[in-house]
Amino acid sequence: MKQFIGKILGVFLAWGALLTALKAFFIVYHAALIKPGVADFFSILWHGLPMDLSVAGYLTAFPLLLAIVAIWLKGGWSNIAASIYFAVTSMIVAFITVADIGLYQSWGFRIDMTPVFYLRTSPSAALASMEPWMWLAGGAAFIIISLTGWLLLYRMVWRQSVPLRSAKQKAVPLNSAKQKGAATVIGLILGGGLIIPIRGGVSVSTMNPGVVYYSSNPQYNQGALNPLFNLLYSATHQANFGKQFRYMDPAEADRVLAEWSRTTAADSIPLAVSTLRPDIYLIILESFSNHLLPSLGGEPVAVRLDSIARQGVSFSQFYGSSFRTDRALTAILSGFPGQPTTSVMKFADKAARLPSLARELKKLGYTANYYYGGDINFTNMNAYLRNGGYDNILSDRDFPMSKRLSKWGVHDHELLKEVLKQQKYKKTPQFNVIQTSSSHEPFEVPYSNPKYAANPRQNAFAYTDHYIGAFIDSLKRSPRWKNSLVVLTADHQGAWPENDERTLRHHIPLILTGGALQGAPQRVDRIISQTDLAGILLDLVGGNSDEFKFSNRQLGTSPRPYAFFSQPHFAGVVTPDGVYTMDLETGAIQPATTKPGAIQPATTPERVKRLIQAYLQTLHARLDTL
Repeated sequence: MKQFIGKILGVFLAWGALLTALKAFFIVYHAALIKPGVADFFSILWHGLPMDLSVAGYLTAFPLLLAIVAIWLKGGWSNIAASIYFAVTSMIVAFITVADIGLYQSWGFRIDMTPVFYLRTSPSAALASMEPWMWLAGGAAFIIISLTGWLLLYRMVWRQSVPLRSAKQKAVPLNSAKQKGAATVIGLILGGGLIIPIRGGVSVSTMNPGVVYYSSNPQYNQGALNPLFNLLYSATHQANFGKQFRYMDPAEADRVLAEWSRTTAADSIPLAVSTLRPDIYLIILESFSNHLLPSLGGEPVAVRLDSIARQGVSFSQFYGSSFRTDRALTAILSGFPGQPTTSVMKFADKAARLPSLARELKKLGYTANYYYGGDINFTNMNAYLRNGGYDNILSDRDFPMSKRLSKWGVHDHELLKEVLKQQKYKKTPQFNVIQTSSSHEPFEVPYSNPKYAANPRQNAFAYTDHYIGAFIDSLKRSPRWKNSLVVLTADHQGAWPENDERTLRHHIPLILTGGALQGAPQRVDRIISQTDLAGILLDLVGGNSDEFKFSNRQLGTSPRPYAFFSQPHFAGVVTPDGVYTMDLETGAIQPATTKPGAIQPATTPERVKRLIQAYLQTLHARLDTL
């Protein structure tokens, strides 16, 4: 029994050791590019270890199955099968490792499906940078790694595995059915245990490239990646975006969008800040909607937020871009709309090339901070933020276990308390993004409002609202308030009411307050999209928003304002005449909600359908070229 357990654990640890050693070789080989110090070298290895162990878990699954079957079927066949398996997998690991090392200097990123695509379409061009000595060195490295892997895994571990207690103890054969059954059960338990390293832990998020991103130095993050995982991840997340949602000639799509252009005079709304570089607090509220605020036509649930809206500047016609946080963050922070069938954040390389509100503000002297009480690796968020230029990122791992009491990590009141604590020691100007998480299912919060005793959902919103109000109160009492601009909005469509019409749930709050804000109180009733927010903020502080192509950067009027949104099966726009949606499968369009009065000729359903089609096509063409 112990020999059986030792064999499987030995295979897993041997794979982990081999993959880590190969990563170390990669870093040393490309030391001139990565430029790590001694501490950085070990830091890269340490942060990359979870991904190496994830790959080790995958590679151990078949030997485990083989060992279980061998319990019942005696003979030398299992050793032959294991020898072949370890030889093949060692050669695959060697080939990918050598290719990754050889291409990195030319490509600038770890191997993924991009080189595979070029090899398939133009092998000569893809291999043009390979000099003859590289072929010789690569061939030698391939042989050495392949042999090392086979000898380590098959000869030293599989064939020589012994009981864990003593290397000299003779293995006891599993002869009885009882012994075989017990060993089989142990094997199945070990198989279940492999899920932990494969997933990267027991948290909500699963292993993805963002898990190993830890530094503002992109070379260190690249060094921490495992090339096998990166390649397979890319292969399973590929899509030819340029061929999706092709409805018309690109020039025609540009013409349609130009007809609906909303760029107008930015001074038509008297909105400004009293200081050129105010501290900016961008608070992204999980799942909030206008239906929670009486001043925006909702119920009296978020009463503190409603009071802030009445005293500040509120946008009554602000609409979210999508239905999930990963899509929403790129809309808010990069001005890039959510996509109905994928998320750009899943593609770390594409997300790295998005515009970044933080990067633009840093050009103005800001320090960019991100505060989130949950798992920062969820949906590649960590990679996106690191590439976006955030200097300081706080997440659940920065809190003691005693405060990680929510399914999503740290409750909102603890997060907001930590933000206030850290702000005491920071110099201005600061750009602080605060992402809440407690108002998310299962809606379990350390708060009980008697009004919502029967409705945990509303109670969770009331909880976050209560502590947001307390957070604003604390800011008002601090000397920072006079130089502060606070922006409150939601990440995506609201979670209340539960069964509301699907398009109306995209109607979310946008509220501005702060001691530096001028022009309050004020209510803005013009249609604004979530993707416009980055441009609006940059214009307020004198930044450059030209890179934000989907951010209209305007607070003025327009004859045809609209806000685009999408979900997996439909896309839609909000216009002054109503909300229109288009079924992505059938192309059928319908006014889901319409305002009284005749539809103007410029906004007939057919014209709106062309707008949705042009927007979708342009969005995915842009995604394809990132």
